Amino acid sequence: MISGENSNEIGQQSSREIDAALARHGSNRSSRAGRVSSVQVGALSSTVCAELPSTRVGVRFPWLAAFIRSPQFELVIGSVILVNCATIGVEVDGMVTEQSEAVVTMLKVLEHIFTAFFLFEFLMRATFQGWHVYIPRRDGAVPFSDALWNMMDAGLVWITGVLFVWILDPLGLVGSWLRVCTALRAFRLFRLVRVVRKMPMFREVCLLIRGLGDSFRTLFWTILVMVFITYIFAVFGVVLLSSEFVEKWDDIAAGLEASDAEVLMQLQDEIGGVDNFMYTLVQVLTLDSWNGIARPILHYVSWSWLFFYFYIAVAVVVFMNLVTAI
Repeated sequence: MISGENSNEIGQQSSREIDAALARHGSNRSSRAGRVSSVQVGALSSTVCAELPSTRVGVRFPWLAAFIRSPQFELVIGSVILVNCATIGVEVDGMVTEQSEAVVTMLKVLEHIFTAFFLFEFLMRATFQGWHVYIPRRDGAVPFSDALWNMMDAGLVWITGVLFVWILDPLGLVGSWLRVCTALRAFRLFRLVRVVRKMPMFREVCLLIRGLGDSFRTLFWTILVMVFITYIFAVFGVVLLSSEFVEKWDDIAAGLEASDAEVLMQLQDEIGGVDNFMYTLVQVLTLDSWNGIARPILHYVSWSWLFFYFYIAVAVVVFMNLVTAI
C-alpha cells in the first residue's frame, strides 16, 4: 500500500508536470500568435507599400499622388464622362436634325475642352502611377482588368480625341465615317463601373452590374438555343406551309381581288424563305401581334394553327420559363 506521504509527493509531482505542460502549451500559443502577428504586419506593410507613389514625381508630391489614386478622383472623372456622353448625344443628334450655329460652336468648344481634360488625366496617371497602369500584364502591380480598361481608354483619348479633333479635323480630313467613329467615345461610360465599385453609396448599383455581367454566359447560350429552335421551326414551316403557298399561288391568285392579292403577297414576304420565316417567328416569339400573321395563313392552310401553337408552347411557354428559372 502507498503511504499518505508518498501519495502527497506523487500528487505534487503530477501537479508540477501538469503546470509545466500548460506552460509549454502557452509558450507555443504565444509563438504562434507572434507568427500570425508578423504575417499580419507583413501584409499591412505590403499594402502600405502598394499605396506609396511609384514614380519620382509621386515621391515629391505624395498628396497629389494619393488624390489621383483615390475614389474621389475617379468620381470626378466619372462626372466629366457623363457630361461628355451627354454632349456626344447632342452632337450625334445634329447629324440628322438642324442645329443653330451657337449650339454647333458650343459643341466644338466643349469637344476641345474634353479632349484636353482626358489627355491631362492620361498624363497625370502616367506621371504619378507610372506607364505600367496602361500595360496589361498578368504579373503586373496593376490588376489585369484595370490595366486593360486603362489601355482601351487611352486609345479612345488618343484616337477619337487627339487624332480626330486636333489633327484630322483642322486639316479637313474628317469624313462622315470618321465622325461616326467619334461616337466610340461613349464607351467611356464603362469606366463608371470602376467608380461604382469603389463607392459604398453605389452598393446596389454594383450588385446590379455584377448580376448583369454574370448573366452574359447564360444570355449567350439562351440566344444560341433560341436561334437553333427558331431555325428548326422555320425549316419545317417552309416545307409545310410556304411550299403549299407556292403550289396554290396560281390557283388562289386567279380568283382574288386586289386587296386579297396584296395580303397574299405580304404573306409571301413573311414566310417565303427560311430567313423571312425566322424573322416572322421572332415576332411570334415576342407575342407581338402574332395573330395578324397566323390568321391570314389559317385562311389558306387550315391546320397552320397547330404549327404556331406548338412553336409558342416550346419557345415561349417552356423555354422562356426555363431561362427564368435558371
